[in-house]
Parts: sequence; C-alpha cells; structure tokens
Amino acid sequence: MKPKNVATIEAIYKLIDEVQSYLEAHYETDNIAACIDRLRYLEGYLATTGKALADSKYYLRETTEASVMLAKAKYAELSPSTLNKFIESICRENAYLVDRLDRLNSGCTHQLDATRTVISTLKEELKITNYFQGKGA
Repeated sequence: MKPKNVATIEAIYKLIDEVQSYLEAHYETDNIAACIDRLRYLEGYLATTGKALADSKYYLRETTEASVMLAKAKYAELSPSTLNKFIESICRENAYLVDRLDRLNSGCTHQLDATRTVISTLKEELKITNYFQGKGA
C-alpha cells in the first residue's frame, strides 16, 4: 500500500528544477540580510529535498520489486549479473531521481555551510569597521 504523503514523480521533477535553479542563482554575499534570507530558503529546501529523496527511493524500490518479478517470470534463464543489469535498466529513471535529489540535498547542505561562513565573515568585518570608526571619532 502506497503511503498517502508520497509526492508524485511529476512533483519531484518540478522540485528538482526549482531547487537546482535556486542553488545556481547568485546572491549578494556582501549583504547580511540577503545571506540570512538565503539561509532560510536553503533550510526549507534541505528539508524538502530530504523528503523528496525518501519519496524517490520509495518509487525506486517499487519499480525494483516489479522488475524482479518480471525478470523472474520472463528471463529466469539469464545469468544473475545479466538480470541485475536488466533490472537496473528498468529502474534507471527512478535511480536518476534518487541520484539528483541526493546531490541537491548535499548541495543545500554545502551552501548552508558556505552561507554561514559568509555571514560570520561579514559580522567580523562589521566589528572591525565599528571598532576603527569608534577610534577615529
């Protein structure tokens, strides 16, 4: 029985396009507010891609199961390694979704870390600037 909250494959592809575009977009790395805003989006995308990754793994397992049944029924005479290749070929779209979402999820994680670093750098620069402005006054 399929869980109720599993996204459709079409919705997963739409999410992939949306997240990919966001991760590729440039942002103002000299503006703390823009960086904080980006952090918020990345945190949301991290959670969303994590769920979509689980959903795509559900579809991969479902397709794999059906492929195994088909392979057993129709191609039992083939060697195990050939059967595995046959099953992989049937599951390639679902495996692609899993791979893409895994990379996007990792990309969100890395960009979160990088954005935090940028924010820390900007804060330190602001402290230094404020310190020297206070000395010069």
